[in-house]
Amino acid sequence: MNRTASIIRMHTNDRFFWLYLPLIILGSSFFINLIISALIDEEGGLYTGGLASIYVYTGIISMITVSQTFPFALGFSVTRKDYFFGTAATAVLVSVITGAILYLLSTLENATSGWGVKLHYFHLPYFSDGPIYEQLSVSFLNMLHLYFLGFVLASLFRRFGRKGISIFFLLLLVVGTTLGYAVVYLEWYKPIGDWLSDQTALGLSAWLIPLILLYGAASYRMLRNSTV
Repeated sequence: MNRTASIIRMHTNDRFFWLYLPLIILGSSFFINLIISALIDEEGGLYTGGLASIYVYTGIISMITVSQTFPFALGFSVTRKDYFFGTAATAVLVSVITGAILYLLSTLENATSGWGVKLHYFHLPYFSDGPIYEQLSVSFLNMLHLYFLGFVLASLFRRFGRKGISIFFLLLLVVGTTLGYAVVYLEWYKPIGDWLSDQTALGLSAWLIPLILLYGAASYRMLRNSTV
């Protein structure tokens, strides 16, 4: 338990990398869109996908984290188990904090009619629907999913190297192409589209939970068997 807590402290001591930098990236994108929205007269306001930048960064940071801190942590006699659970706990903590910040910004944006210039950056239709617990859950689950997606890819690279991850993406391409062809050939796109249209943002986000658990289990297994 003490070693797991030490991993959490190791990560949280680098608050710039974990928390400040993604907010800086998000803020830069926001202010650019704010200026654009103030300069144009778009009926209904300006809708932007700039919010995605913080989620993309979450996936990137997880891959960087494993490559930079995994060998370092093991050098101080930390077990692979402690490293995994400490890093996973940090990801949960950061996802909760970031999700809360995004909710507050979304609420403020909605209360000010898009910051006075009709900018829809944090408060987006569908994504921001529902009560507070739904909005917080959607942000949290999507952020945690992308973190563990990056985590499992970094663990795959750590375990099998360049050859292993190249084979993985090749297989992923084959499977994705096959499924795409099947959807078109068998005309599954209409029932899939109907099903998606009936789902809420929280309902779709809930499907990420088994994926998060799968990524976590796979990451743990590969880190346990990887070389430093």
